[in-house]
Order: sequence, then C-alpha cells, then structure tokens
Amino acid sequence: MKIFDKKYAGVLLITPNGKVIMQQRDSKTNIVNSGKITTFGGSLEANETPEEAALRELREELSLNLSKDEISLFKIFNKTKEIHGEDVTCYIYVAKNVEPTKLRVNEGMGYVEISKDDNLGRLNLSILAADILKEYFNSSL
Repeated sequence: MKIFDKKYAGVLLITPNGKVIMQQRDSKTNIVNSGKITTFGGSLEANETPEEAALRELREELSLNLSKDEISLFKIFNKTKEIHGEDVTCYIYVAKNVEPTKLRVNEGMGYVEISKDDNLGRLNLSILAADILKEYFNSSL
C-alpha cells in the first residue's frame, strides 16, 4: 500500500451495545465533507504518530480522554484524488465501550449512532466513512 505524505487519524467509537458513533460534520462550504457523517479525527501534526493524533483529536473534538491501550488500529485506508478529491493515508482506530452520554461534542453538528442493521446507503456518509463502516460491520470485531 502506498503511504501518502498527508496523513489522517480517525476513530470509530463503539458503544457497549455495538453501535458506531460517528461525527455529523458542520455544513460549511470551506471544509472537507461538509455536512457528511465521518469518523472523529484529523490530520497528523509534525512529529506526531497516528495513534497520538487519534487520541489528541478525541480530546479536542469530544473532550474524551482515552489512553493508548484503549484504542486499537482497525485498518489503514487510502483516500485518492480520483475518488475522494485528495491523496491521504487514513489510520482508523477503534475504541470500544464508549458511552455516548459522556461525550461533549466540540466540533461538528453532533454525533450519529449507526448499527449493523442500518441501511448505510440512506445515511449521508462520506465515501471513506461508508467504506470503513462496511469493512467494520463485516469484520469479526
């Protein structure tokens, strides 16, 4: 797999009953995936590992303080200019047993809980978020 210069770290937050918590992005014309449902996360900062970026983004976006042993790498995805409009390597982590009531959303319009039984095609998911959810729900996690 090619690793692009631009890197992103995102996290699938899993509730105790197995739903996935994802971010409902703001509807602003100047942001990527405006109004779409995506993972909570963001770009890596200088000298930051993907894992460190994932934990920092959870603190910034949700006031959620997790430790390194509370997240695990799920999979690495590549966004490409041809499909997604930019070349980015995306490190996607999983955090289990997250209580939605303990989240304080600091970025975006809020969060959405998605279950394996939901019709993903009816949700306003980003292209990458749809791919991630399909893989996650088809995995044995």
